[in-house]
This record gives sequence, structure tokens and C-alpha cells, in this order.
Amino acid sequence: MPELRQDRFTKEWVFVASEDIKHPQELIARRAQRATPSFDPNCPFCPGHENRTAPEILRVPSPKGGWTLRVIPHKFTGVASELEGNSSGAVEGFGIHELIIETPDHSLTTALLPDNQLLSLFRSAKARYDEICLDPRIAYATIYKKHAAAGTGLEHSQSHLIASQVIPPAVASRLQQARHHYGKTGN
Repeated sequence: MPELRQDRFTKEWVFVASEDIKHPQELIARRAQRATPSFDPNCPFCPGHENRTAPEILRVPSPKGGWTLRVIPHKFTGVASELEGNSSGAVEGFGIHELIIETPDHSLTTALLPDNQLLSLFRSAKARYDEICLDPRIAYATIYKKHAAAGTGLEHSQSHLIASQVIPPAVASRLQQARHHYGKTGN
């Protein structure tokens, strides 16, 4: 019998179907696997094509020469990197949007990175996040992963770090609910 339940923290109502639902393994879409080369001559994120991207913000060098991870400004962002007021006093869409190029190997995905490379990715993403959050103009920052199968323009493994002067309403609402819950329960 389906139930309607309220999330204790967000106060959002959700339906929970307890029967006649598909199990997760039944939802898997089977796709034909195709081999991805470790180097793509058309990919601006592959080694040797660094001049096709914006200048690096961060580079993790490889012991063998070259790099193991790069962070660059996102070329096609929807936010401006400088605050500009207009005559009405409104602020343009200010923010920071960076790409974290996770590996020089075009064929690797985050799930296939060696442990040391994954650790480097997490440390580098955290370092950039921490540095961006020190900017007094920034109120909110998040890191998200784009995957080629989900429609990203490039197959090369990448994550995004985006920050803005505004906290999104859904996040602000959850923060408010968390504060309210803490005020009531102390937890």
C-alpha cells in the first residue's frame, strides 16, 4: 500500500510505494559498450592541447612529467567573474565556474581512477572550494560531476565547481529546516 510521508528535516511530502514497483536492477538501461581511446586529438582537455583552454588555475604535476589534474575557468559559463551593478542597483549574475579536469587519460572515468589520483582529485577540489569560499562575495559553492552519458559536451572526465553570491532557494529552505529542527531537538 503506498504511503505519504513527511521528511523530518525538509518537511517535504513524498510518496513511498511499498509494492508493485520496479527494483533498481530492472531500471538499468543496457547500452552497447564502445572503446574510448586514452588520447583524443580533438579533445581540448587531452595532454598537449593545454593552449586550447583558458589558463590553468591549478595544476597537479605528474612525477613522469606533464600533469595528473588541471583546474581551469569554464569557458562557456552562465555567470560573470566580476560584479557589475546597473542603474537599477541590481547585480548581474556574478559567480565563479571552474572545470576540474580529473585525468590526462581521455578513456578514464572517475570510477576508474587509481586511488592516488582519486585522492588528488578530492584534495584539489577541496582546496579550490576552500579558496573560493574565502571570497566575501561568495555565499554558496558546490561541486558536481558531469558524465558523458548524461549529455556533457565532452567525454573527458571532468567535475565542475560553481559558486555565486546567492544561496539557491532549495538550499536556503533546507538550511532553515535544519536550524528549526536543531532549535527544537538540540540535534
